[in-house]
Formats: sequence, structure tokens, C-alpha cells
Amino acid sequence: MTTTQSSNDSNTALTLYLIAFAIFAVIVASYMIAGLGGLITCFVGLTAVVMVMMAVTARN
Repeated sequence: MTTTQSSNDSNTALTLYLIAFAIFAVIVASYMIAGLGGLITCFVGLTAVVMVMMAVTARN
């Protein structure tokens, strides 16, 4: 049971890392293109990350 839980945590951590990296890339691109619009995108991205983490936690 512990091995399954640890593997699930590893997969979840990897997924969250990839999602966070993708959102970070989008934020950087938006900031370079739109300037202040990138800051708005940053707040939206952070909100999305929190929602995803809450959803994953609730699923577990």
C-alpha cells in the first residue's frame, strides 16, 4: 500500500511540475508579448494551479 501511494505521489508531483512549467512558459510568453497583460495572466495561472492542486488533493 505504501509503494502504491508513493508511486501515486511521484506521478502527481511530476504532473503538477509539468503543468506548472507549461503555465510558467505561457506566463513568460504573455509577459513578453503583452507586457502588463502578462501580470494578469500570471494571477490567472496561479489561480489555475491552486485549483488543480485542490482537485488532485480532493481526488486523493
